Amino acid sequence: MGVSEARVATRAMNDGSFFKRISSGGSCSVDVYLRLKQWFADHWPPDLEWPVGVDRPDVLPNTTAVEAGRARTGRRKPTVHPEGRAA
Repeated sequence: MGVSEARVATRAMNDGSFFKRISSGGSCSVDVYLRLKQWFADHWPPDLEWPVGVDRPDVLPNTTAVEAGRARTGRRKPTVHPEGRAA
């Protein structure tokens, strides 16, 4: 898609070095892994096939549902982009 790995990490995790750290032997919590996998499912290009062997979570309908879920779990609500996407 013409986007660097660091840019994807910044958009998905707000941490441009996330994938570099993981590829050099770092780790993350299960919660972070699930959140990242959900981000990819929600932002995956519709004309690109999802990777074989990777289970795909349901695509969340909109940020309102995400915010409601986080409010129930006590997590901080994300900053909402003017176009309705979580920042």
